[in-house]
Amino acid sequence: MKIELSRRAPHPLDMEKEDARYQTLEQLHERRKQVVRLHRKCIKVMHIVAMAGLSS
Repeated sequence: MKIELSRRAPHPLDMEKEDARYQTLEQLHERRKQVVRLHRKCIKVMHIVAMAGLSS
């Protein structure tokens, strides 16, 4: 029995995301500071996710 996996077209935001597991502590800290700044400006969470390249 042969099973084929369906392939979907990559989402444009998927290509911009970086895997946080492979980032340095300095890179993670900079991303966190960016997210905190955006949150303090009352930016909605899903907009922050898209802007920072986080997964939703």
